[in-house]
Amino acid sequence: MAFRLPFLRRISNALAPEPVAFPPPYRRMIAINSDVELTLWPMQMHLFGEFADRELETAFSYWLFGDPAATWHLFNRDLSLTPVGPAALGLARAGLLDTIHSFTGVRNGRGYQFDREMVRQGYAHLEANGVRCRVYSNHGTTDDTQNVGGDWVNRPGYPSYGQGDLPGALRYHVDLSVRHGIRFFWLDIDNAQACLSFTATEGEAHENLFAAQICRDGTPILRFRRTDAMVRSDLAQLGDALDRVLAAEDGGYTVLYTHLGVKRGAENRPLSADPSDIPAAVLAGLDGLAAEQKAGRVLVTTTERLLTHALMSVAKPWAITRRGRQIETDFSESFSFAGVEFDCSWKEFMGFSLPVDASDTVWLRLGGERRPADRWNVAGQFYAGLQWRQLPMKSAIKEARRVSAI
Repeated sequence: MAFRLPFLRRISNALAPEPVAFPPPYRRMIAINSDVELTLWPMQMHLFGEFADRELETAFSYWLFGDPAATWHLFNRDLSLTPVGPAALGLARAGLLDTIHSFTGVRNGRGYQFDREMVRQGYAHLEANGVRCRVYSNHGTTDDTQNVGGDWVNRPGYPSYGQGDLPGALRYHVDLSVRHGIRFFWLDIDNAQACLSFTATEGEAHENLFAAQICRDGTPILRFRRTDAMVRSDLAQLGDALDRVLAAEDGGYTVLYTHLGVKRGAENRPLSADPSDIPAAVLAGLDGLAAEQKAGRVLVTTTERLLTHALMSVAKPWAITRRGRQIETDFSESFSFAGVEFDCSWKEFMGFSLPVDASDTVWLRLGGERRPADRWNVAGQFYAGLQWRQLPMKSAIKEARRVSAI
């Protein structure tokens, strides 16, 4: 009978379940990626409250340095914390600030010149405070030149102001960013305006969520695409953008690009918004988004968590085997995707969901640790894996408000 065992193992493994595309019962994921330009701290905290009250998990971007007139930010020029810095670092540790949008800006007098050493020290201060940011939302003008330019820097229609990946440039930083832990980069060319839902694949087509790039210093990076839904990306237009995104077909990932701290003044000039500036249509749009989530159709989460789930779903860094009623899933501790190396911990596999029978026993393994899978039931179907759990958004906001009041 021994000669039959390899054949029987192949049959057994062929019967192993495949993970579903999204955490059950959801059919798509949405993240609202709000750039923090012109956002003042009271407005930032109010926006957090509007999302948390509707149980819409979200995270915002932040600047390391800057002028208070341009945005709230973490550090003063001498690397000391700003008055809101301690509260903001707590929110970042909780996962509610997940995107570095800018080191600082110098255009129109809002900010000051910075260099590679300030970036290095900024990352060191984040790490000393228990923060590792995973998303970099590329930002730059002809003044501050921090964009990661790469091979597209001279394409028609795009200005040549990227020095972030140019060795020897004043603001060269892509190597520091990758070493810090940045996994996903958004570049100026990645606003796929007319595409409302992306597939978790890699390539040049704009409907693909990911794109690979070899930077000018030789660093491979993974870019991601987001959409402004073909409307102006500010507070007043969020309701229209959500209507368009929710009308898109189910089954994809959407990173919606906007500026929720910005209103428009005379001659369409961007200005800092107050809570009283939030239109009723925007609140109605958030209510509609919450209703879609409550109905089990749309899972709203942070940019980092959406991108991580999408990356895992396409890279599939696991092996699943079945032997009778026992299912074993071996997760990889590291893998390569689009030329970029990624390390994994348990949290990277959050949302991994296998459809199973009630009598199945399911184990998960990562490195030297083996644990029983979470188990749950949705509409009569049993699942096993790592059940999706929301971040502790309300408690993190409450603590940030307490710290801000000190």
